[in-house]
Amino acid sequence: MRVSVPFALLSVVAAVLLPVAQAVPAGAEAAGPCVRTLSGSGKPIAPETTPTTPPAYTWTTAAITAPASSDVEDLDVTFDITHPAGKDVAVRLTRLVGTSVTHSIQLQARLTTDTSAQVRPLRWDDEATAVYTATSPAGDYRPATALSAFDGQAAGATWRLDVANYANVTGQLNSWSITIAFTQCDADGDGVEEHGDNCRGVANADQADADGDGVGDACDGDPDGDGVAGAADNCPSMPNPYQLDTDADGMGEECDPDDDADAKPDTTDACQSVASTTASGCPAFDRTVKLSHEVRRHRFQGRILSDQRGCASHIEVTIWRTKKGRDARISLIDTDDRGRFRTRAPRLRGKFYVKVPHQVVLGVAECASDRSQSVRVRRR
Repeated sequence: MRVSVPFALLSVVAAVLLPVAQAVPAGAEAAGPCVRTLSGSGKPIAPETTPTTPPAYTWTTAAITAPASSDVEDLDVTFDITHPAGKDVAVRLTRLVGTSVTHSIQLQARLTTDTSAQVRPLRWDDEATAVYTATSPAGDYRPATALSAFDGQAAGATWRLDVANYANVTGQLNSWSITIAFTQCDADGDGVEEHGDNCRGVANADQADADGDGVGDACDGDPDGDGVAGAADNCPSMPNPYQLDTDADGMGEECDPDDDADAKPDTTDACQSVASTTASGCPAFDRTVKLSHEVRRHRFQGRILSDQRGCASHIEVTIWRTKKGRDARISLIDTDDRGRFRTRAPRLRGKFYVKVPHQVVLGVAECASDRSQSVRVRRR
């Protein structure tokens, strides 16, 4: 039966893996440093073929070359090893610059306590709460030596997984990877460092964020925040949750410069949702104003008649008294919902009439002016 020996780094070199690197940018909505996962493919773990007392061990190494970047802020390691005798396997992580080793730490001295086959993806993370034991299942664990030993070192280096095999049997490194959080990076090359970039992975130097949700417009599926995303939004730069489009031109009213397509810009169109060729942009309507004098109660009453209710209801009318030289304005009064009005007549005799001026009711109509027939009032 073999016994373990102190774990020391030997310079036995095996075949080196060609790395397969994959950038994994942080989500646009997440806060934190730039993160990249670099992966290597698997390879056989060579057996120990020279039994000695104490037992020797054979090293198998697999390397990943990380591109030049900023320093390491955090580092995690994941590997998946199959071995008939997990108790005879130990693993460490080594960082090299060129051929020189700068740091090497032990991740785990023994993967199991028995000789059974093991297929267990293990992730080593300083922030993990669980401490690995030889009977632990697959999962996240704190390494035997803290990976923070690599913090502050340049990420651009060769990272090597060293697997020691004490048994005269072949195992398999199925896969392994390192995940590096960088102290600084600009993955999308927009000149904004990743910690403060509101659209990571998509260049947006202006950091525009129309709806103020913290996600840049360049990668925000709903940049105006109206609940309608992508190509379905007929006005992607301005909120318009109801998607109103009066002239059916495919451009929502909130961003359409001419909502009613009457060739009059909304900035000067008094009726932006009603097409018209009038100067005001509103359709024109005639109206007739009537006035009568109720003698018994000595009051005026009248009404505005129009095919457009907006030209009759809640309209201010002016009561005038006929005079030589210049007529006198007596009073102002508003019509009700039905265009009617009523007011006490003055204690004056003479002829009286009502006028309504030409006016534009915003969003409704351009209403014509009119003057009623005169009514005679005798002194009371």
